[in-house]
Order: sequence, then C-alpha cells, then structure tokens
Amino acid sequence: MIAINDETIIRCLQADDKSGLEKAIECYREGVFAIAHKMLSSPEDCEEVVSDTFFKLWRSRKQIDISGNSLKAYISAIARNSTIDKLRSRKRAAYISEYEDDIGFEVDFTDMIAAETNKKIIAKCVSSMKQPDRNIFIARYYYSCAVKDIADMYGLNPKKVENILLRGKKRLKAKLLKGGIIL
Repeated sequence: MIAINDETIIRCLQADDKSGLEKAIECYREGVFAIAHKMLSSPEDCEEVVSDTFFKLWRSRKQIDISGNSLKAYISAIARNSTIDKLRSRKRAAYISEYEDDIGFEVDFTDMIAAETNKKIIAKCVSSMKQPDRNIFIARYYYSCAVKDIADMYGLNPKKVENILLRGKKRLKAKLLKGGIIL
C-alpha cells in the first residue's frame, strides 16, 4: 500500500474525488472516535460524531486551509466541535429522575420583564460559581449531560458530581432568593 500524505488527501478532496474522503477516514477515524469518546459515553453517539465529522469535512472540502497545521489538527477541530454539538442536541437520558433535573422551585419566564430579570440573576449567579462546579452545573442543566458523562469528562466519581450539583442548586436558590428573583 502506498503511503498518502495530507496534501494528497486535500488535493483529492478539493477535486471532488471521494478517494480523498476514504483516505481521510482511513487515516483519522480512530482519532476522531477517541475525541468523541472523551466527552460521550455512548458508542452510538461517538459513531454519530465520526459520521458528522467526515460529512462536515466533505462539505467544507473546497475551503480547507491547513496553513501551519496538519490535516489531523483540522479534522480534530471539526471532531471536537461535532462532539460539543452532539452534547448540546442530545435528549435527556430516560433514567434521569425529575428530582435530579429540578432546581427546587419554579421560576416565572412567562412575563417578559420578569423573564429578563430572572435570566440576568441566574447568569450572574452561575458565573460566580467556582470551577469546576460552574462547568459541571452548566453541563448538567444547560447541555443536559448525564451525571455519568459529566463524571467521565472531569474524571470524577458520579456521586461526587451529584454532590457538586446539589450544593450548586442550594447556593443558586439562596442567591436567587436573595437577589430578588421573581417566582
């Protein structure tokens, strides 16, 4: 088998030659899967990220510019962004209890003025949290990541993540009530 370099793959891709895509997949598929697997626990989700990554590579083949970098770095960036997109769009897992999702009180977002006030207070409260608690809180309640996935992302025990979330919810509730949140 003849070795193929990044420039050859890019030339094939830009010439609409699907052999370039096949070679890119052959050379970089495992790396893309590894990137996805760092943030996603489901092999099916990882495979979907792999497909999305190479679809995006093919779709942007005419604009590929790796000046100063390698094709591997370019594809890795697409994979990382595809993984983040997957985290954002993934539906909540069925086994997550309602209690775990609930911050413990209702917030009025129907009244426009109340909604704006509440959003500002929530944003300020969450941004004041220390790291990694803030990122864990955002991953759980904004991106709807499962506790197990968050634990894997941060190298923590799932119970530790649950404790961080519980403490964060208590602190957030106290700050919201103190900040005059409109319930």
